[in-house]
Amino acid sequence: TCKRFKITKGMTPTTANALEDLGESNMGSPTTLTNFITWVKTTYPADRYALVLWNHGGGWRDRSISFSPMDRAVCWDDGNNGDCLYMKEVRTAITNSGLAFDLIGFDACLMGHLEVAYELRNVFSADGVMVGSEETEPGDGWPHDTILSWLALNPTATPKQLGGTISVNGAKNFALK
Repeated sequence: TCKRFKITKGMTPTTANALEDLGESNMGSPTTLTNFITWVKTTYPADRYALVLWNHGGGWRDRSISFSPMDRAVCWDDGNNGDCLYMKEVRTAITNSGLAFDLIGFDACLMGHLEVAYELRNVFSADGVMVGSEETEPGDGWPHDTILSWLALNPTATPKQLGGTISVNGAKNFALK
């Protein structure tokens, strides 16, 4: 099931320390993404926001054998008939949340393309950045412990500085808005 946590230093997320258990959630649904962003914005107000989507990425085409339609997608949910988030759905989900992001990261293969950045061009803050790889990524994803340790030591980092750290430590490419 889908659980929500407030992650703290040294914490191991378990069912017992989850803030909420949402049950089965379709991670390929833009409504699920909008609801999550709205929950974060309401529950944990902040000066800056980053959104990292981790899962399979399909670059500028979908995962089907026929490669049709030619849409960019990410976050396939195999438990929900292979539903996924097409880039127009990611954009709509973010727009519907009313939040402008300082950093959007794709910890997923093939998402560091100009077409992906272009689709999201209007959902960033003034100095917002996008991070993604043009190539395939390791199954374990980015080394979030390294990235978050750096951020803890550099809490006033700009989105560009954080994006550069992610790029050096995780993503194989770095794209600025």
